Amino acid sequence: MPKHASEGGILLVKADGAEAIVAPPQHCNPIATSGPTVGLPLSDTFNCAHGVDLGGTDIASIFAAAPRLRSLSLLHGFVGAIPQLPWKQLQELVIGASVSVKNCREILKLMPDLQRCEICSNIGASGIPYSGTITLPVLRSMSLQFRSGQGLADILSSMCLPIIEDLRVSFAMELTTVTEALVSALSGGALVKLVLKSAPEFITPASMVAILRAAPKLQELLFQVNSVISPEFLEDFSGPDAYLVPDLQKLELECYGEPVDVSTFAGMIEGRCLPNVQRPLKQVVLKRIIGGPIDPAVKYRLRQIRNRGIDVQVVLADHTPVDLDSF
Repeated sequence: MPKHASEGGILLVKADGAEAIVAPPQHCNPIATSGPTVGLPLSDTFNCAHGVDLGGTDIASIFAAAPRLRSLSLLHGFVGAIPQLPWKQLQELVIGASVSVKNCREILKLMPDLQRCEICSNIGASGIPYSGTITLPVLRSMSLQFRSGQGLADILSSMCLPIIEDLRVSFAMELTTVTEALVSALSGGALVKLVLKSAPEFITPASMVAILRAAPKLQELLFQVNSVISPEFLEDFSGPDAYLVPDLQKLELECYGEPVDVSTFAGMIEGRCLPNVQRPLKQVVLKRIIGGPIDPAVKYRLRQIRNRGIDVQVVLADHTPVDLDSF
């Protein structure tokens, strides 16, 4: 991405492998003019001196003759009505930090061919009930980063994602109905990779169990929720009577600012590499361990797991790898 691509009010456009920073002509100074065009200079680079009025007619005219446009990044938000852009033909979309939940939903309703989506919003809940369902029939990858858990729940609860395979979810405030909304969005059962980041108090072991039950085909699980690592979750995750996500190949935990129970974490892995397990884990990563050295007995257990053919990686808060062979 060009160096100045994060300036306020600009758009990053991609088509046929080319990129352009686009803004209304009165706000831009062209730097280069070469390469293919599809109604706008897709290989041009523009230097924005001012913000862009996304509601202006000049924006609509820029995109009016861009039939090959497939990927769009809104690197700055907008207020009011959603801009008149060619939403229906897009396959990839990135929405920046200042777009309301209501406008996000209105945009997604217009995108039946969307395959990959990233939404980063610091705006809270919409406060407006949404009774309909937004079906994204070909969406395979989505990243949702919200400051508000309720804002995230508002987005997820309105979605139907029948073939979603890769989902990344991050929120920094109240849990509210995130778990219920997430379980509903995953009802298609196609998810193979889940990244879940939240403050520890906002995801409980019971919540995590419910989420994983909605993703029976999951192969990669990366989470940043220390509170999940508990005897209660251990029993559901790898116990003989409630074996969650049997196809899991990679498990990664990144500690969230407080010590983690490494012994219980080791127990989660041990339950996945028993002789009767048909598809055991292949890789385990434990990042940002804090709170003192790992007990030698736990190190021994991790070595035993590694000796069974599992790639075990433990990394301290300063990014120093832990030598499992040291005593």
